Amino acid sequence: MAFPVCFLAADGSCRCLGSFWRPLKLSVETAAGSESRPAGGHAQSKGSRHTMEPAQPPTPPPTPPPPKTSRLAVASLAIGIGGLVTCFLAIPAGVSAIVLGLIARRKIRRSSGILAGSTMALAGVCVGCLGILIYGLIVSFFVMNDISDRAMCASNLCSIGLTCKEYAAKNTDGMLPPSLKSLTPDYYSNTTVFSCIRHDPFGQKIARDYVYFGGGYKASEIGADTILVADRFRHSGIETSLTILFGDGRIKNVEVVKGTSLRTLAAEHGWQIPGPK
Repeated sequence: MAFPVCFLAADGSCRCLGSFWRPLKLSVETAAGSESRPAGGHAQSKGSRHTMEPAQPPTPPPTPPPPKTSRLAVASLAIGIGGLVTCFLAIPAGVSAIVLGLIARRKIRRSSGILAGSTMALAGVCVGCLGILIYGLIVSFFVMNDISDRAMCASNLCSIGLTCKEYAAKNTDGMLPPSLKSLTPDYYSNTTVFSCIRHDPFGQKIARDYVYFGGGYKASEIGADTILVADRFRHSGIETSLTILFGDGRIKNVEVVKGTSLRTLAAEHGWQIPGPK
């Protein structure tokens, strides 16, 4: 290692003559120790072998548990499918499925990933709405069929009543036709008007002939509350109804208990039924 040689001259100036080398006395142990000195500053003994320990990776955070499927979502989907299969429970089951599905989706959003099943809850809501819609369409179909059948029967009875009056007016004695079929072919080309067509709950057409009570009577003998033509009892799947044509041309549709006879119904309402002649 070089050191400069400086001295102070007689004139007061500082002069440097140069530098000379002075070897440093470093032991092999010290040099070896300095080369293998660890980061802490402690030297190892001669001949010892230094091994570098690899840095430990940071410990990952604990894995959160998998989310649990919401029981409300499962119940919503199950109830919705049950209501879709059983039509008579479609409305209560559909409403329950919609309510449970909406509650499940709200709880899943607020659970911060603890609960799962949002898609299942949405499926339950959709299935519930679908069940209500299908049930509504089925009920509407039967109701519209029943309304259409009643309107057709009323139209047939109205036509029969007018034709019977015309038949009696053409006769000098004012007698009503002996039977409805006797009005063909002078007044009707076929006998389809003499029957009421109804649809059963399965959509099948059922044709039933009207019951005629005016045979052998004059038109003047049939009062306003006297039954002239009546439809046979029929059961539409929801209720039993009866369409009646009275002597004054009035048409009435009556809802009755299944199994009640026409004479019992007439006695309850004060109507009259002509006897056979």
